[in-house]
Amino acid sequence: MRHNCAVRAHCQVSLSLRVLGEDPVAGVGLPHVCAGSGHDLLSQSDSDGAQLYVIRQGGC
Repeated sequence: MRHNCAVRAHCQVSLSLRVLGEDPVAGVGLPHVCAGSGHDLLSQSDSDGAQLYVIRQGGC
């Protein structure tokens, strides 16, 4: 699984990103990637057989 949390495009604006994933292992890896990148995983839920993640951009 490859993650690229390049959400830091505009540091002065707090962005939220909705990610829909089909890989069940993302539920383990994505929280660690976000924490290591300074982003916040706001929610994690199932949606029609896929996983829905809401991520808020961290500070720069």
